[in-house]
This record gives sequence, C-alpha cells and structure tokens, in this order.
Amino acid sequence: MNWKFIQIKSKELLKMRKYLGIIVALLTLVSCGENLEDTYKDYAGEGEIRYLGKCSDLSVKPGWNRLIVNWTNSVDPVIDKIKITWTKEDMVKEQLLEKGTSEFSIPDLEDGNYEITICSVDKEGNTSLTNTVYGRPYTEAHETIQTFTRIVSRHFFMKDRLILFFLGWEDNVEEAYLTYTKKNGSAGRLDLTKDIVNRLYYLLPDAIDTSKPIELYRTGYIVGCEDKIIFSPTALEKSRLFNADFKQEMKRQFGFDPDIPDNWAESVEELYLDWSIGSFADLLNLPNLKKLVLGKHRYILDELVNDTQVAQSKVFETAISNFVLETLHELNGLTVERYNKHYPGLTEAPYIENKG
Repeated sequence: MNWKFIQIKSKELLKMRKYLGIIVALLTLVSCGENLEDTYKDYAGEGEIRYLGKCSDLSVKPGWNRLIVNWTNSVDPVIDKIKITWTKEDMVKEQLLEKGTSEFSIPDLEDGNYEITICSVDKEGNTSLTNTVYGRPYTEAHETIQTFTRIVSRHFFMKDRLILFFLGWEDNVEEAYLTYTKKNGSAGRLDLTKDIVNRLYYLLPDAIDTSKPIELYRTGYIVGCEDKIIFSPTALEKSRLFNADFKQEMKRQFGFDPDIPDNWAESVEELYLDWSIGSFADLLNLPNLKKLVLGKHRYILDELVNDTQVAQSKVFETAISNFVLETLHELNGLTVERYNKHYPGLTEAPYIENKG
C-alpha cells in the first residue's frame, strides 16, 4: 500500500465523519422539536389532545369590597375566551371574559379569603391548565379598616346640645361630617374639617332633636389600596361612658359599683371632688349639674398650701377640663367653688370662686 493510497482513504474518512456530524445534529433538532410539541400535546386512548396556552403572571390586589386580578395572556391563536373563577368556602362564581382581557375587578365581595383561578377557553369549551392565586378584599370587617380613625373619640348629650371630643386630624381622611335633626325639624350637617377636629373638643352650635339619629360619615384612603374607602354611617349612641378614675371616686363617695346609675347621673345637681383626677370630661355626663365644689374636704397645712407637687389635688388634662367647666357654665349656669388652691391648672373665670 503506497503513501498516495493512504492519503486518499484518510480524506474519505474525514468526509464521512463530517456527514455523520451533520446527521447527528439534525436528529437532535428533530428530537427537541418533538419534546417541545409534547409540552402542548398529550395522548389518550382515542388520539391526540392539544392543550391551550395558559395564562401566566397571575396576581391580585385588594380593593374596597373587591379584588383586582391581573395576568398575562398566551399568544395561542385558538383561544376564544378567558374564564375567571372565585371561590370562598361553599360559594363559587365565574365569569367569561373576552380574549385579550388582562385585568378583572371582582366586585361586591364580603370579608374572607378567596381562591381565584384563571384559564383560557377555546370555541369548543376546552380549557387550558389553570393558574391560582389567593386574596382578601378590604371590607369593614378587615383589621386594617377597623384601625382607621373614628375622628370622634367621645360625645355627650347635654339636654338639646351635642358636645364632641376629637382624636385629631389624620391626613388619610378625605371627608368627614355629622348629620342630625335640628330642634325645629330641619336637617343639620357639621363638616368635620381639619380646623374643627384639631380643636379636640367642640360644642355644636345648633340645638338638636336628640330623639332622631346623629350619624358620622367618613371617607378616606389606606396604604396598599387604590380605592377610596367609603364607610357606612356610624350612629352616635345615647349612652353614658365614664372613665375609670371618675367611677372609682363615685364608688368611694356613693358606693356605686360597678356602674354609675343613669337616674343619679341624670338628676344630680351638686358634686364634690377632692382628689386628683385625669380630667373633668365625665362631668358632661351630668346634664343637670349646677354646682361643683373642689377640694373642700382635703385640708392642707398652711405651710403646704402652695405645694403643687404633693399637697394640692390636680386635674391633669387642664385644657379639656377648662372647656368642660366653661360649657357647663354656658348651658347650665354652673358655678365652681375651689378650696385651698387645689386644681391649680384651672383658668380663672367669673364662675369660679376661690375659697380657703
């Protein structure tokens, strides 16, 4: 075998290897194509089943009594509709949407956790594989909504007048107002503006019909919800609530336990307070109070009469207490007797007489 013959055979072998490489590459491509097709097809006893392209990137955002669902549609040309289903416990509802729809608001929802599924549908009613997501709408039962400011912290009915205490303005409030019936029968409304609410306490100028509802309306926003929150109206109930320190003092004086009787609160005209107290706010629960005597039964040695730290009884919330006394004087003609320089934070006023 000569050298020339060997060279010819080597070249032929190289060509064969080249062709074999091309054939292997083609077979690999065919195999990949079959695997790709198999992701959209399955086989049953009677033949081939083709799956529709499914929706992807499913997400949900909570809204006010609703859920906002977003997704990305498949480009599968066979798709005719999109079906969305929402489920809570035994309740199941669904909606068919036009092809290409990529957002849907599920309306009128109650509180609870909802399972939401979405799939593609063709003209024969065949569906794609589903995608699932879970969401809970904001409703008045939601914990976040229940922490929204109530604006009015306390209220008092003094005969035909309404006294309001406020929590202070919060910027997530859009609008707040009270509706009521005036004593002459006409409708009344008080817009609770930032200026009024930041006063912290307010005497409604109108005389009102207390037998008719007084309702608080609020709208506003919370973080994480694009919708305006529209609260159901809240009725201002005609009930007396007392602070713990005032109840304790009334128990000491009169033995009331655990509650202060309504008939006593409604009829009492004169009251004695001798010890330190948080505020005089609870006096507004006594609509016929005409005389308040402060410190008469707590004696102080002459050398301690100016001791504001230890010897003197105090009212700690002086601003609101001054408002209470002024309001009671305006509505009831209240007079105050103050002994031994107790309650030094009170503002001097013509209806306050200093004694002892």
